[in-house]
Amino acid sequence: VQRKRLALLGVVARAGAAGVSRERLLALLWSDQSPDEARHALDVALSAVRRALPEGALVAVPLGIALDPVRLPVDAIEFEAALAGRDW
Repeated sequence: VQRKRLALLGVVARAGAAGVSRERLLALLWSDQSPDEARHALDVALSAVRRALPEGALVAVPLGIALDPVRLPVDAIEFEAALAGRDW
């Protein structure tokens, strides 16, 4: 269970501010379960991750789920932005 939560956090973090869809998370992490079981497992995992992060860090976006870059910056995303902007 803990590995799935960490994987969920990793996928969401890597997606950046655009976020990742719930459908993508289900396909990546719970494809071996029935749709109802998978949705429930995702909801439980999102709740656990939300409790472990600073308040408001995990947010709903048009695509699905994302990390708020102000409340919880992601080094990999900031690094890629710096590279793209030649800001080194």
